[in-house]
Amino acid sequence: ALGYAVALGLCALFGTLVPPIVNGEIAGMLGGGPGRVVLLGVVLCLFGIALSGKAGKQKEVELPAEAKQETIEEFDFAKGLLVAIFAGVMSACMAFAFQAAKPLTELAILYGTPKLWSNLPVLVIALLGGFTTNVIWCRLLMDRNGTTLQFIRQEADGRPVPLAANYLFCALAGLAWYLQFFFYGMGTTKMGTYDFTSWSIHMACIIIFSTLWGIALKEWKGTSRATHAWIAAGLLVLVLSVGVIGYGNKLVADAAKAAEAITSTTH
Repeated sequence: ALGYAVALGLCALFGTLVPPIVNGEIAGMLGGGPGRVVLLGVVLCLFGIALSGKAGKQKEVELPAEAKQETIEEFDFAKGLLVAIFAGVMSACMAFAFQAAKPLTELAILYGTPKLWSNLPVLVIALLGGFTTNVIWCRLLMDRNGTTLQFIRQEADGRPVPLAANYLFCALAGLAWYLQFFFYGMGTTKMGTYDFTSWSIHMACIIIFSTLWGIALKEWKGTSRATHAWIAAGLLVLVLSVGVIGYGNKLVADAAKAAEAITSTTH
């Protein structure tokens, strides 16, 4: 649970703040009221992630001794923390890709692509990188473990293997995972000047809906009222962060329209 909070917290932090720092926009955000509202929303998102991590930690503390015994052999706090930090920082690279590829999206618009779909070419390149590393790593693991034949094996340990169902659910999982970035790319085109803040909203919604699924599937059954209170607090803060970031971006858009109106009037 702590690793989950660290990874997503760092992913939200780096994915949201590194692009404006690199582009020199952070000073402008700090200097204006609307920009500060947006940054407040980002801070709230990080706070909500921390509260969700606290809820997960409480859940682990309240697990029965038998459940703890199942994972104690794998416990290595230092190694786990390093992996969580690495995962959080590297996961933010998807946000960097969308920011770095703006010339590509502008070129797509120039050639007639509607703005709403202009981020789709970015996905081809960005996801190709993830596909390549996954194929190489999984290929090495399959060779090491001798599991390549499991792709076609009809039975294992004397029992039939549901290959068709396995392929179907793997394909559905891949499609669902891809769609998050499909819709994220569409959403960023509607976020205005500070479109990079959509990454915080993306991270917040991942936790909000995964937590709600966990509640629906009774994953938190048997935990204390205090733990439920931490869950509720995390969800409320995350929902609030989404609203604050959206409101801040609206203020930025309104200020830009007002400035444009003044400019057009003077000319």
